[in-house]
Amino acid sequence: MRAFAFLFLFFVSYKVFPQTPDSIRVLIIYGSKPAKGHPEEYKWFGGRPGGHVAIQVDKDRVISFGPTKYRPICHIFARSKPANFRSRYRVETVERFWETFNYTGARYPIDSLKRMVVSIPVTPKQKRKLDSIASAYTAHVPYDYAVLGMRCASSSYEVLAQLGLLEKPYKHHIWWHILFPRDIRYELMKEVRYGRGVGTWRIEQNKGSRSRKWDYDRKV
Repeated sequence: MRAFAFLFLFFVSYKVFPQTPDSIRVLIIYGSKPAKGHPEEYKWFGGRPGGHVAIQVDKDRVISFGPTKYRPICHIFARSKPANFRSRYRVETVERFWETFNYTGARYPIDSLKRMVVSIPVTPKQKRKLDSIASAYTAHVPYDYAVLGMRCASSSYEVLAQLGLLEKPYKHHIWWHILFPRDIRYELMKEVRYGRGVGTWRIEQNKGSRSRKWDYDRKV
């Protein structure tokens, strides 16, 4: 029965659960590449293992970590001096987050995305701390964006860990444990099934268009 309840919550419609004032949401776009036979589709930054992860802190405010330069390439190894960072935390709308990959020539409808939303209840103290982190990180980005370093998934995980929302969070070398968005999806699904999210966290998922080859989920 427990497994059935988990699967039911996992596959419910995206629009069923609006954000409430006492919750935050982790927004995740699955990485993808054009499916065979669909030359009209565009390549995305990061390809199939890529995608994007951010945290919705209130009704229409999302904090999102990313590079300031994609070309010719973002840093392979993270720089230690802030003056050399090629990264930023920015505040954006929910719609803008879902349009992350609309920099390509053909714009996609949001409903075509394979996506996951994890709704997490928070206390007033946790919400105040998140607001403080968001203000601090957008003013002074805490680390560089690098292929072998912090990226959107690991930075989102790091913020959740600061809020005390994870059962046994990684405390060192977070980027090594959370290399790709599939890794944070796995950790969040574990929390829903076995950890602090049992009975309180909600997972919503959209399957995505068949014209793209989407990333997979690790088995929980």
